[in-house]
Amino acid sequence: MRAGTQMVSVALEKQQSALLAEKIDEILDQLISVEGNRFSVPTSTPGACRQ
Repeated sequence: MRAGTQMVSVALEKQQSALLAEKIDEILDQLISVEGNRFSVPTSTPGACRQ
């Protein structure tokens, strides 16, 4: 990731990535159920994003 003139690298272990994905999924599930939510949240993972 480039921030101005600096380059920033992020490294995650597989376990950390899996936990992060779980938490993001939980947050999206909560966001879907919020009354008056103005954001579009997909109900499933797009095919191009699945591994």
